Amino acid sequence: MECMTTKPYRHAIPPDILALSHERDMLRRKGQYDRADALKRQIEEAGYAIKDNPHGAHLIILPSIEVDGNVFRTSRQLPSLLDEADRCLFSVNILARDSFEQTQRCIQGVLRYAGNYDIEIILVDNASRDELSIWAVALQHSDPRVHVLRVSRAMGEAEARNIGLKQSLGRYILLLDSSVEFTGDVFTPLAKT
Repeated sequence: MECMTTKPYRHAIPPDILALSHERDMLRRKGQYDRADALKRQIEEAGYAIKDNPHGAHLIILPSIEVDGNVFRTSRQLPSLLDEADRCLFSVNILARDSFEQTQRCIQGVLRYAGNYDIEIILVDNASRDELSIWAVALQHSDPRVHVLRVSRAMGEAEARNIGLKQSLGRYILLLDSSVEFTGDVFTPLAKT
């Protein structure tokens, strides 16, 4: 019987990853689960998830994340900054996907009402296909308070929020949807709490 991993689910999966998956299938059939699990970890570290089924395994390409020009193959490889000292008072985390105009208004509102507060904006671009990515990178280059985390393939909201949280360096963290548009100062009341 031919294993499912000998034929790529997506043609972009490299032959060496397919070979590891095939070897893992064989080890599982022989009951050598410790060695099979070690290969699974190696495959996952290379940026692929494995979905086992009775006939073998399917490989799934995991989303990579670009942060300030550095690419991390998986969200697990993205370093957490949570244990570092606070570098600003507020981290404003905005999650966006294909919502350029909304996100633009959201960020402009945050910047407009930030006043003299030390803030950072963490924009998680969840694989947008509109002009959001181009605009966000240009904004990042012109405003050092803006950090763009670009995801190559759409991920779930919880995972996308978590990567934004891992990169936050503010004492207080605000989670915003890209549809939120500030119409006044929210930072002063929050700073007093």
